[in-house]
Parts: sequence; structure tokens; C-alpha cells
Amino acid sequence: MEEKRHQKSIAVYYDGTCKMCTVFVGAIEDSNQKSVFAIEDAASGPLPENVTRESAMHEMHVIDALGNTYRGADAIFRIMDEYKYLKF
Repeated sequence: MEEKRHQKSIAVYYDGTCKMCTVFVGAIEDSNQKSVFAIEDAASGPLPENVTRESAMHEMHVIDALGNTYRGADAIFRIMDEYKYLKF
């Protein structure tokens, strides 16, 4: 996973058994920005040292190119930062 993460600028760890999470990740994968993200199902995939499986199954985690970790709503907002046409 580390090699995959280095090729992409943002790593996303999500609960692949959560319907809302899979719909959100599906939207990322169908978008023009998908090349920015390395997406990993926390239910079955490898996780970085600073993310536990229990935590990743409870809330989405994002690690950006600078190594900053975002969880929950902050993770979703970080993902949305890559979509410049989405403004709040």
C-alpha cells in the first residue's frame, strides 16, 4: 500500500461494508479526480501504522501527501477540497 500511496497524493481508508461510504467512494472513483486518490477498503486492505482497523471501520480516514491525517467529517472535507467547483 505504501507504494500505491506514493503514486497518489491522497490515501482514503473507508469501511467497505458501509453503504454510505461505498457510495461516496464510488463517486470519487467515477470522477475526473480519481487519479489523485489511493482508495483502500479498511475491512480487508492494508492500513498505515497510524490508523487502526477499528478506527477506520468507525470513520473514514484520509492521509494527504504531506502526511496529515484527517478523520470523519474532516476527511470528507479534505477529499472535497480536491473538487474546486464544490464551495462552502
